[in-house]
Amino acid sequence: MVTESIEMAHAGTTVDESSRFDWHLVDPRRSTLSGKIMGHIRLARPAQLIWLDLCLSLCIFVGITGHMPASHYLWFILTAVLIDAGACTLNDIGDLDSDKASTEGNRSERPLVLGSVSKRAAWTQGIVLFALGALLAAWLSPYILVCALALVVLSYQYSFPPLRMDARPYVQQMFWFTFGILYFLAVYFYIIHYDHPMHGFLQAALAMIIGVQVFAALGETLAKDLRDLDNDRAGGKYTTSILLGPTKTARYAFYLSCVGLSIWIFSIIVLYGNWGPAALVMGVIAVVWTFICFKLVRELTDHYSKASARKLHLGFILTFALLLILSMLSFV
Repeated sequence: MVTESIEMAHAGTTVDESSRFDWHLVDPRRSTLSGKIMGHIRLARPAQLIWLDLCLSLCIFVGITGHMPASHYLWFILTAVLIDAGACTLNDIGDLDSDKASTEGNRSERPLVLGSVSKRAAWTQGIVLFALGALLAAWLSPYILVCALALVVLSYQYSFPPLRMDARPYVQQMFWFTFGILYFLAVYFYIIHYDHPMHGFLQAALAMIIGVQVFAALGETLAKDLRDLDNDRAGGKYTTSILLGPTKTARYAFYLSCVGLSIWIFSIIVLYGNWGPAALVMGVIAVVWTFICFKLVRELTDHYSKASARKLHLGFILTFALLLILSMLSFV
């Protein structure tokens, strides 16, 4: 940059404000094939596909049947991964303005912001992933297809007008709660078609999914809103955290975490009757996370900090993933 400035000065060229460019936002590999491939992979958010689609779908299956699935269930997981990857891709398109305004590297350095993937290519990726997921769902079961199509429509409305759910207070939380219920129904329809539910599963399974939803769909998404408070406001969104303010949002996230964990662990230990080591570890993790969550929330109520909000959100995600895995292991 210094060399270019010297050369332009020697040539008598003047650089005005309109010609300046933020080089730190440019992906140096964007013109290479590997850069484009990595950009498309990042749009699908592979980490989310692991802790959400893999862990959640297995946890729900085990909660309904009482045993681990056969290898054929991998087709259902692939269906869920394709649809969720399409939703993540579209969400990055819809969040482009707020991502540009973010001070976090993993937001401001997303592929669309960097330019390593064009919006047209992102739209193509999202549509193709949705189509492949819908085709697999249709092959598995017409009922699974109905759930899949409902998730596709909701995912589009999550990021784009007229509803733009992720930019409206409380609606984002209701989206994720509905998402989880549809996910539960899709797994149930798979089991009815290819396996069989265990006797008397309904009460325990419903309690488990409600606990999971209160913790993740409500509590975790409030933590996410809190983390994205500044860039959402700059991007023109009016989320729950903007409406409530950071203090109330942080407190409600903590309350929902406590309620969700209580219902979730109650369902595993009492309703399912799983008293083994996995359930014990679940209880320990829940207690440890509650103390950590309380400490972070207290920091956020004293003074909003992007760093503390990020820790709160990531803590929710890690706790969620660990408890899903342990819920499965409690049946072993």
